[in-house]
Amino acid sequence: MPVTSSVTVRLNHRNFMLWKAQMITYLRSHPHLLGHIDGTVKAPASTIKEVTGTGANQVTAEIVNPEYATWYVRDQTVLSGFFATVTEEVLASIMGAVTARDAWLVLESMFASRSRARIIQIRTQLTAAKKKGTPAADYFRNMKQLADTLAAIGQPLRDEETISYILVGLGPDYDALVTSLTTRNDDLTLDEVYAHLLAFEQRHEQHDAEITLGTGGPSANFSGRGGPRPNNGGGGGGNPPQGGGRGFSLYKLTRHGPVESIASSHLSLSHRFNLLNKLHY
Repeated sequence: MPVTSSVTVRLNHRNFMLWKAQMITYLRSHPHLLGHIDGTVKAPASTIKEVTGTGANQVTAEIVNPEYATWYVRDQTVLSGFFATVTEEVLASIMGAVTARDAWLVLESMFASRSRARIIQIRTQLTAAKKKGTPAADYFRNMKQLADTLAAIGQPLRDEETISYILVGLGPDYDALVTSLTTRNDDLTLDEVYAHLLAFEQRHEQHDAEITLGTGGPSANFSGRGGPRPNNGGGGGGNPPQGGGRGFSLYKLTRHGPVESIASSHLSLSHRFNLLNKLHY
């Protein structure tokens, strides 16, 4: 199979780790080729002595070593694979290499510092990522892609590390979910976290549609649903208490309208959401 069928990335000054991952996978799939770049397959002597005849007619001559011929063909196969999968700018740096090992050492020396910088950059992105208003599915996919990139360049994360990055970036709206997942005794998989994240977001959106948390308006429209709004005993047509203009009210909803309320101006959003879970139906 041609190397270009397996190594689809053309090496440039920005993607060495991705190219390296594909190239090493290709070389591993062919017996003895990987050793030509890691130094484990040494070049045998290019010639050997052959003795012919006997007695006074004995003649010693140097001939091409068959083992060297085999090694040379394999080595040039690897070297030509490098030439076929790099850009012209990179090719200029290795075109003088005689062996695959020579070319490999040049490439690693050129890109070693950039590879380390790329790994640090991706880990920094994972650490700084925040869900905020991003849909849960998109947020999870973005985080998974960063983790997959690290794996592709030889720096894979364990599932629990990836999960930690995902949970840290969720923010206070998802405190209830984070607490629930981090206090479990069994091991979590990424698929499970994804399912819980989507379900939690859907439930959150459902509650947002049923009840409004905030100021400047009624918590929900209960006209025609039966039963007056609860009053705090201070008149005003039965409007819910507002806690000084910056609070909020949570109403336990039933098919007959709100039957109790909780007012506060200091509860966190996640605490409010926990209360909703307890009060809903």
